[in-house]
Amino acid sequence: MPAKSPAKPDLLLGIDQGTSGNTVLVIDRDLAVIAHATVGFTQHYPQPGWVEHAPDEIWASLRAALRLALDGIDPTRLAALGITNQRETTFVWDSDSGESLGNAIVWQDRRTSDWCEQHKALEADTRARTGLPIDPYFSASKLAWLQRAMVR
Repeated sequence: MPAKSPAKPDLLLGIDQGTSGNTVLVIDRDLAVIAHATVGFTQHYPQPGWVEHAPDEIWASLRAALRLALDGIDPTRLAALGITNQRETTFVWDSDSGESLGNAIVWQDRRTSDWCEQHKALEADTRARTGLPIDPYFSASKLAWLQRAMVR
């Protein structure tokens, strides 16, 4: 009996790494949904105006959603992968160990409002260089906050 030929890649996998969970969608080339799974994770509010996610919880949620959505699907059928993420959520990790150095600061977090106000004089130059205003929504102020927090 001849060996079964491998499946032809005919499925698309989409990952939406969102603010409250991970959604995985598998569709065929006609855009029919073959599989779908969503697994949530916890929003952490350590102080008023602060919103955080635990990177390990995001990762566990994604792995669980992938397992659920891909259950029974031959992975050789996957032709492409698309990923969306949750905007300006920011975290850092140790490049040697791969471990996160703390929780992610979520895009809605406002802890860097004072830092942004202190740097408003640079806004015209920042907009000219990046097209973005100085605002707690964006990652630069979050990275500055994380850097200061780690040096302490």
